[in-house]
Amino acid sequence: MPRSRWILAACALLLAAANLLAGAVYAGPREALETARRGDFLSASRELMPLAERGDKDAQFVLGLIYENGLGTPKNLNKAAGWFAKAAESGHGAAARKMGDSYLYGIGIDKDPIEARRWYEMAARAGDQTAMNRLTALNLTHGAPQRAVPAQAVQGAQIPMLPDLPQGGAPQVAAVVPPAGGDMKTKFNSGTGFVVSSSGHILTNHHVVRDCGQIQVKHRDVVDEATLVAHERDVDLALLRALRIKAAPAVFRIGAAIRPGEDIIVYGFPLADFLSVHPVLTKGSISSLAGFRGDPNHMQISAPVQSGNSGGPLLDMAGRVVGVVDSKINALAMAQVTGDLTQNMNFAIKGAVAVRFLIANGLKPFGNDDMKDMSAAQVGDRAARSTVFILCRQH
Repeated sequence: MPRSRWILAACALLLAAANLLAGAVYAGPREALETARRGDFLSASRELMPLAERGDKDAQFVLGLIYENGLGTPKNLNKAAGWFAKAAESGHGAAARKMGDSYLYGIGIDKDPIEARRWYEMAARAGDQTAMNRLTALNLTHGAPQRAVPAQAVQGAQIPMLPDLPQGGAPQVAAVVPPAGGDMKTKFNSGTGFVVSSSGHILTNHHVVRDCGQIQVKHRDVVDEATLVAHERDVDLALLRALRIKAAPAVFRIGAAIRPGEDIIVYGFPLADFLSVHPVLTKGSISSLAGFRGDPNHMQISAPVQSGNSGGPLLDMAGRVVGVVDSKINALAMAQVTGDLTQNMNFAIKGAVAVRFLIANGLKPFGNDDMKDMSAAQVGDRAARSTVFILCRQH
């Protein structure tokens, strides 16, 4: 596109932004928009920045547009989403719609129709008609909403985790749709676990089964009630037992230490309900051998995880367990702190910590250091033999 046409298009974009802000724009953002109309987007962004940092939602929204389109500054979709998120949280309807679009189409962040719906609902409440239309279409194509996960603050920290991190613990799993005929007053949480003995013992996160009145597990077509055998809140691990679950125990990597950069597989049941349980496999790598704030019991991974992955196995490319999926940084809450949208900053409990927990509770984990690397699909086939879906009924 010729430079003159590019400038005209950019000015049209900013003019549209001005129209979106009609009736709610302070003098500062309006002056910055005038600067942008003259083609000086760099000066406009500089004028908007202090206003945005002080919490002006209109300035935040226009800064998002500037970063989204690379106007006078390098294009940065992460920073754009960060500013849109801040403006949306302050009640800016168009910014909330932008966030919905980002999650629906994977613009600068990973696709997530559940999060897209949440932002569209926020925009619709602010009166954004386009968001209302997109919300209707989204419900038709992806079904009714199944979860609502608020961003809560980490105890003693400014950067929140997803969704709720009690002191010394790990995040709760998200609420799921109860099975047909269930008591709607009962809270249903879901998660993942994996079999670790030939006697039906299942390892998962403590937060998956915390405060459960009833625990059910499902492996393929077999459903059984599980009992809580042991738990340790500080390391966020729990041991269940379900006698009817006849699954192959998972194999741990015992001898060789895991290293940063190694490829890994996450296998579990994110965003599932009890009547429609489908395992999901995601790929990534070990990013760091330390967790949040340098926690030595955790490691950071790049594989995408969602609510419901908690308690699932983290596997190396030979199909051996090297960790237990545990938590993730809330990217939107991080954006509110840093102005940037962090992606794939997820955490798993180290396999060695899980092995110590099992030994302390009288189990000897299966280990094999002679297994050869496989394809991701083959690792998934192996994981399917031992991984179970967990449903917790909280009264």
